[in-house]
Amino acid sequence: MLFSFISICYVLSSAFSASLFLQLSNMDLSSSPWLEFTWKLSSFFVLIFFILQLTTYVIFIVTADHAKGYRLFTIFGALILTSLIVLFVSSRPDVVAYYVLKYSTGSEWRSDFTCENEKISRPNERYFGYNTDKYTAYFFNRNGKWGFDEITCVKNSQEGKGYTVKNVSTENIPHWVK
Repeated sequence: MLFSFISICYVLSSAFSASLFLQLSNMDLSSSPWLEFTWKLSSFFVLIFFILQLTTYVIFIVTADHAKGYRLFTIFGALILTSLIVLFVSSRPDVVAYYVLKYSTGSEWRSDFTCENEKISRPNERYFGYNTDKYTAYFFNRNGKWGFDEITCVKNSQEGKGYTVKNVSTENIPHWVK
């Protein structure tokens, strides 16, 4: 029964996280395997911690009269720990997403992209795509913001640059994270 419950939790968190990523980046999450794994794993842990917090609360309420000494403190400690984790994650999901994306794109995505034989690289940006006309860019710490851009290569551009940039989403980075 426990494995069935964990499987259901994974399916729910996986579907929700894939939908959220699609809204943020306009990119299918399954295109980037390591990013998909870390993104879905973090959302699974968030859901599990919510459930653990509720479970430890119920255990604490039910056994508080009967437990003595270290058992009471152990249950109370687990309740406090899960409550703090749930409080942090629910109040700052953007911070969790920022760190997960920064880590996973840093190890899997490229630090440059190519349009019309011109190799372009900017600090604090990672690019998904290889020898294509369309790239997804994840930027972090651009004027205190993070988010996604869509870069499209333009052939024979009049402006002198061979690409256009369209912002997909932007989020603020809290000052204490920088």
